[in-house]
Amino acid sequence: MSAPATGTQTTRPTLRTSIRFSADGRFAAGLAGCDGRMWVELWSFDGSSAQWRALPSDAGETLRTQPVPTLDGRVLVLRPGPGGHRLTLLQHTGGAVEERLLGTVATRGARLLASPDPGLLGWLVTAGDSMSVWRIEAGGDPTVAEALRSSERFGGGTWLDRAGRLLSVSRRVGGRAVPAVLDLATGDLVPDPALPGSTAGEVVLASTDSGLRVLVSRAGAELTLAGPDLTVRRIPGLGGEVRPLAFAPGGRRVALHAAVGARSEVVVYDVDTDRVSRLHLPEGVVRGQAGWTAAGLRFPFSAPTLPTGMALVEENGGWAFNGSERVGVEAHTEWLDGAGGPVEAVVHGGAGWWRRPRVVIALHGGPQAHWDLGHQPFLQRLAATGAGVLAPNQRGSTGYGRAHRDVLNGCWGVPDLADVLRIADEVARRRAALGLAPPALFGTSYGAYLALLAAGLRPQLWSGCLAVAPFLSGPHLHREALPPTRALLERLDALREPPDEIGARDLARVFAARPPSGLPLFLVHGRRDEVIPVGQSRELREVLLRAGWTEGRDLFCHEVPLGGHSPLDDGTAEAALVDAAAGFLTGTP
Repeated sequence: MSAPATGTQTTRPTLRTSIRFSADGRFAAGLAGCDGRMWVELWSFDGSSAQWRALPSDAGETLRTQPVPTLDGRVLVLRPGPGGHRLTLLQHTGGAVEERLLGTVATRGARLLASPDPGLLGWLVTAGDSMSVWRIEAGGDPTVAEALRSSERFGGGTWLDRAGRLLSVSRRVGGRAVPAVLDLATGDLVPDPALPGSTAGEVVLASTDSGLRVLVSRAGAELTLAGPDLTVRRIPGLGGEVRPLAFAPGGRRVALHAAVGARSEVVVYDVDTDRVSRLHLPEGVVRGQAGWTAAGLRFPFSAPTLPTGMALVEENGGWAFNGSERVGVEAHTEWLDGAGGPVEAVVHGGAGWWRRPRVVIALHGGPQAHWDLGHQPFLQRLAATGAGVLAPNQRGSTGYGRAHRDVLNGCWGVPDLADVLRIADEVARRRAALGLAPPALFGTSYGAYLALLAAGLRPQLWSGCLAVAPFLSGPHLHREALPPTRALLERLDALREPPDEIGARDLARVFAARPPSGLPLFLVHGRRDEVIPVGQSRELREVLLRAGWTEGRDLFCHEVPLGGHSPLDDGTAEAALVDAAAGFLTGTP
């Protein structure tokens, strides 16, 4: 078993996200948060031991902050803002956190890359009218210099060599992604010479030791492996949705994460034997990227009562976990009857959850997402009041195969709504037999839209509905959203009107056509939400007021001034609002 880890911060984070590893796996950096605050956190690894340190900044952090560790244990931080993306360097010196501004880049999009070259702190890729790659020099006075500019657009960014010269990127050729190599010394962008000319997809992981690459197609098909001494090989099917985590030292083994329903599995594929071996993990989920050194495989891990920390699986199979302690209520999974077949749900509240004084049915965002057995702070807050919390993965959720996931394409709010109403009918029937109140409904993002649809069409089925970052409909959102969200709506065919008796799944139409039912509605939206603009909630509020809802009686609307897309989870909502939202659903003050 590994040596115990040590931490230098007195507050244990309840949120850890955006964790990335240095090129050599000796450091990791990410965002951590607790009690309405968020900061950059640095992890350092020495053999089997781990240490973590908070690097708070006066600037404050949001979920859009990009932290990337350097090879010497500092952290590059990229923060978007109205004047451009600000690039700073954080380090801990003499008991204090020192922050140095390296520059501001005016661009629409930017991403940081860790550098495998110890002579550089990192790289910055920016996208505007053209693509630019910026070199971030190390030394006593770090500088940022543009290394090249390209009129051709490309995505991705995976290192192919230790010198930090060759970068694997993806180009769009004939409507499909094709892997290419960008030479940062010459500016040449050419097809990857280690891959057959017909290869499609994006290189998402590469080994600088062996030259092997792992590719994935845009459609999320099975992963393929290729390299200088290996023809393209399909990695054996693992079940669930698979993504690569890290190559082992030497580059002949690769760790893969498979999301199988609400659980995570980690397997190791051996290139030389063409075999897969499964690692033995506690029940929970892998959160984000991984690093693999001689000490073993490290990755962020979370379980229902374990906020995200760092896991280590040693070469001998030993397991260690550092960075968080057990809190909250245990959860389990159950299979329920949906309208189209069995639906798995994550449940807080024990085997008799439907007998609890209050029950909340929680709907995830996405729509291509799912509830899992990781730590869910807001659901834990609800369960801590004694409520039962049922979080179903209705049709449209990921982790259950392509047919389950893609059934929503072209019919948002049809099969998933049918599943939710079927499940809610059964829950309400059980509770009515015990003389208990109907379930409450909670949803965020797409789940907020789906929750309000269910509340508007079947108000008698619910005791209340809390919607965080809702939108009115696919077409309404498409007119107001930024390009990335519009592209998602188009890809998932969310602008089509379903050809059934309900018709358009438009919340403005649904609520305008029905008088107030007495069902209380609680809307929360971050003013800085770049996924679903706050104007969607403002327009919905006006619809509800015109239809007869009364603010302060059966309608409660709250905007979070600094809030992004997930204000109840990202630390931007005041504690009083989070408490009020939880109390609204559970009937507790």
